[in-house]
Amino acid sequence: MTVHQMHFPRDLSNMAVDVLSRVPEKYTAGLNSVLLIDRITRRNCEDATGMYVPGWQREAPHIEIAVATLYRDMPQILFFVPFVAKFWLAQAIYHEIGHHYQTLGHMVKRGPARELLADTFSRKLWRQSFKTQWLFLQPTVPLIMIVLRVRNWRRRLATDRIRK
Repeated sequence: MTVHQMHFPRDLSNMAVDVLSRVPEKYTAGLNSVLLIDRITRRNCEDATGMYVPGWQREAPHIEIAVATLYRDMPQILFFVPFVAKFWLAQAIYHEIGHHYQTLGHMVKRGPARELLADTFSRKLWRQSFKTQWLFLQPTVPLIMIVLRVRNWRRRLATDRIRK
């Protein structure tokens, strides 16, 4: 058996705190926590990079970010460029906050429209949160978008395979 050691960005929890500090409170109202975990272990979700867990009975809603899955396809050389790792994390957290916001607003509950709304919300929140960096990154946006689309496409393929 081969064991692969994966190295994560330094200060991952500090990056998550910074990413969350940029989110207006109206989007996170009622959200209990964001957990940075290795992998999501729920059945049919092993390849998910994140999961919104709605509140149930007396339990408050929370978000789980699967760090090993999130950074699995990211070239490790990019960990030396701190803002890249932070943007990657922000995209995942903002997507899951999008699901929380949908739940608060009683929007779309299931299906592809739910994921589309969360992706749209994530991009909007990302642009608002990183306005200054966005100006400097605009020339590289096509490349970043291709990488994100490929990653999302791979995630959807994995999800579709699991559902079949």
